[in-house]
Amino acid sequence: MLLMIMAGTWAGLALFAPPDAPWPSARQTGSLALSLGMLVVCWSGVAMAFGAACRRGVAAATTSLLAFGALLLDWAHRLWPALDRIAWLSPFFYFDPYELVAGSPLCLENLLVLWAMAMTGFTLAYLLMSQRDISR
Repeated sequence: MLLMIMAGTWAGLALFAPPDAPWPSARQTGSLALSLGMLVVCWSGVAMAFGAACRRGVAAATTSLLAFGALLLDWAHRLWPALDRIAWLSPFFYFDPYELVAGSPLCLENLLVLWAMAMTGFTLAYLLMSQRDISR
């Protein structure tokens, strides 16, 4: 998936960018892809935990609404500083592509937080599933 993101970026630049426009470096594109990939892994851990805890389609709807609420929280805290106290609860707080595009290096701490959220979700899903009686 990450290689496809990078290949799509380079293909889009080759097809549509003006000839004199500067291209992002491979490191910058890789950093953006890795950061997005860790965000996806984080949400997959959350979705897996809800999937193990809920029945039928409730997990997908719950995860989608939670992701939407977390995205709104992230945007709202950028506009309203009073929300800074709870903004760290959103996984989108640790995914900051704007800083990467501006040239800042990839923050390893943000990737570790997203990884920890994912592993917490996967572990919780495993524990919930191990307690289920799947014979019924």
